Amino acid sequence: NLNTALLLDPQNEEVLYMLIELQLSLSNFSEVKDLNERFNLVCSKLCDKKVSIAEKINNLKKGNETN
Repeated sequence: NLNTALLLDPQNEEVLYMLIELQLSLSNFSEVKDLNERFNLVCSKLCDKKVSIAEKINNLKKGNETN
C-alpha cells in the first residue's frame, strides 16, 4: 500500500518516511539509501527526522560491517 501511495504522490514525505522505516527494519540498505535521497529532496514537515534516519543508517552499516 505504501508503494501505491508513493506512486500516486511521489513527494509524500510521510510515505517516504514510513517506507524508510520499513526498509530499515528489513535491513535493506540499498532501498533505504534511495528512499532517503528522495526524502531529503522533498521534506518540509518531517525534516527533523533526517537525523534519526541518518543514525539508523549508520547503525545498519556498522551491523553489516561486523557480520
